[in-house]
Amino acid sequence: MRAVGVHIFAGSFTVGIQRAGFDVVAAYEDLGLGLQTARENFDFPIIYPKEKWSSHVPKNISLVYANPPCSAFSRMGLNRGSSDPINTCMFECAELAIRLDPTIFIMESVPGLWTHGQDIIQKLNSRFVDYQHTYLFSDSVLHGSPQIRPRFHYIASKYDFQIAKFNPYPVPTIRDAIWNLRLTPQSEELNHVSTKVSGQLESLIEHIPPGITASEIWRSFPNFRDSYYGQPFGPTRRGAWDGPGPTITGGPTIIHPEYDRFITIREAARIFGYPDSFHFLGNISNQYAQIGKAVTCFMGEFLGRSARRTIASETEPTQREQFIDLLPYTEEAVKVQKLAWYGSQERGTKRKLLENYIG
Repeated sequence: MRAVGVHIFAGSFTVGIQRAGFDVVAAYEDLGLGLQTARENFDFPIIYPKEKWSSHVPKNISLVYANPPCSAFSRMGLNRGSSDPINTCMFECAELAIRLDPTIFIMESVPGLWTHGQDIIQKLNSRFVDYQHTYLFSDSVLHGSPQIRPRFHYIASKYDFQIAKFNPYPVPTIRDAIWNLRLTPQSEELNHVSTKVSGQLESLIEHIPPGITASEIWRSFPNFRDSYYGQPFGPTRRGAWDGPGPTITGGPTIIHPEYDRFITIREAARIFGYPDSFHFLGNISNQYAQIGKAVTCFMGEFLGRSARRTIASETEPTQREQFIDLLPYTEEAVKVQKLAWYGSQERGTKRKLLENYIG
């Protein structure tokens, strides 16, 4: 089965789609983030910029998968919503897919698109007239990634869309992904480098226990009044070895469980499911963004296996729309995460842990 990607960034979605057994024959880019990295690691043509998209129209495409920017509906983007110009990327993905006439179109986004972007979803539905419309909520932690990363997927399918089997247990942990890197010296050749901790965070970082953000203990440091969307240092948080971590974003925000530094590019890539042979290009800030703004390899593989199952079934849709919510399955993962971060009731709650630092 042949597939093409749109806005693949560095390529984690593509890695997952390939693991699911698809032959990715092309990708289309316009924003450029991760373009050189993708060209370094894949041998299919990457059509860039958007003005050249119409010059390459492969035939017999089963799947078009897309990861357009979702910042307008993300918590980090303060839910700027439907009017944000960046949303045109979603329609460009859809229009390209319609020209390619795939069996299935999958577009990844954040849950905010469902809660704040119903007008966009309806516009997408009006383009995919002869398709079933599936609204899928899932989380990468259910498919092998040691991070809580809930996502919404818009899916248009000519057949009745069916999800692949998955097993959310045991809950993946940061230890599973990066434990054997802890003694490996940092190396640019291996992408095993982290951005420098500087400023007031440099003196604060050693006091941050697992699961706690810098903003939650900032009152211990009276000279510290930096603000990030109203919260000091925003989502900067230390991970814990024996639980999944928080969502990796487009910058360095996750502190290593053991060392007073941010996780490295290679450690972030491991958490996303990239193979160690995958090489990232660009400066370190750009590399963090290439990873954090994309779909995890684990989620990509799950979506790819679901697409293959759907295509193989050739089952006619029984309903025009369907809603699939897998997020309740994350409950156990969240429990494991909180246990790793804050300990059991006997050892002390998050409040007690904070009291040790805030007083």
